[in-house]
Amino acid sequence: MNQEWNIQPCGGKCVRCDIVFKDKQTYMSTLAIETDGYQRRDFCESCWGLPDVGKLVSHSAWKGFFRPPDAPPKEVLRKENAESLLRNYMETNDPANKNVVYVLAVMLERKKIFVERDIQLKEDGTQVLVYEHRKTAEIFLIPDPRLKLAQLESVQTEVAALLGVTHGAGRAETSAGSEQIPDAAPTP
Repeated sequence: MNQEWNIQPCGGKCVRCDIVFKDKQTYMSTLAIETDGYQRRDFCESCWGLPDVGKLVSHSAWKGFFRPPDAPPKEVLRKENAESLLRNYMETNDPANKNVVYVLAVMLERKKIFVERDIQLKEDGTQVLVYEHRKTAEIFLIPDPRLKLAQLESVQTEVAALLGVTHGAGRAETSAGSEQIPDAAPTP
């Protein structure tokens, strides 16, 4: 005889009086065969002793100690990392983000994700850093905004906020230490 077994865990409350079980509270359970399969019923100790409960028990019964289920894990929002943030900003192609894009590229270079392959000089005098992604061999063209030292701190703070890291003592890092904001702009 092929039968489906779909026996539920403890319901967390008494089926008779609806009292919610507390941690380590004793309860009694029954398992009966009904027309739609096995049915589990959980009772508090007070309701277990009542006369009509015996009519519900048709096959088996046992005693247990209630343990509340673990709280579901909090849904963690994926933190933006330097590479994904750089890609997002480059897609928008907004000139207002040029300083952030530059600092992110330098971070990725220092993390050895990017390799500087060339520096190109545009006709207007702008330097463009040519980076290659070590793993994917993608090429990234990053204009050098020629940040002044006085501007760098505010850009580092902005990047740290975007990455969700704390910034201070010349660098920023996550609790795991994975993201670091460079102390100063590299000299080409």
